[in-house]
Amino acid sequence: DRVTKNIRVVADAVSRLVREDRYDARILMTARLLLGTSWTPLPSLVGTEQLHREVVSMPDLPRQEHAAFYHCAEVAVHPSIFEGGMGTFPFYEAVSVGTPCLMADGPHQREMTDRVPAVGSFVFDPNDSTKLADLIKYIRNDRAGVLEEQLEIYEKLRARDWGDVAAEYAS
Repeated sequence: DRVTKNIRVVADAVSRLVREDRYDARILMTARLLLGTSWTPLPSLVGTEQLHREVVSMPDLPRQEHAAFYHCAEVAVHPSIFEGGMGTFPFYEAVSVGTPCLMADGPHQREMTDRVPAVGSFVFDPNDSTKLADLIKYIRNDRAGVLEEQLEIYEKLRARDWGDVAAEYAS
């Protein structure tokens, strides 16, 4: 859990879903939750809002279990405001095992959206927990349709190979 990972926005969205909308929702995250620390906002939010049952940390999962973690999720949410590389890597990880993904906007994500504009429907402002909560409800109401749409995006992104990368770099 680092400030740039922005996990707090997901906790805010889940808190809203559980407490205001009466949705059964949880965050199962691979980041460590270090209660009592103050270098990120998530631990104090969990403590202050009593979200101990809604925010569950499961760090250091082996590869197979990590893949199963994605596969079993209703939706993967990647709230990071900055990542290295083009796009949101958890999008590829989640969709490849059959789980829709929501992604925070940022420079890394804009590059992905420029390449495949349809992915923009699944991007949220990293400061807007209300929009994120709405997107989570949207996926819950049409998970199969969203997954089908995201699989098409995934295939378009996968079509780009190292030859394309080299040609773009050379130009």
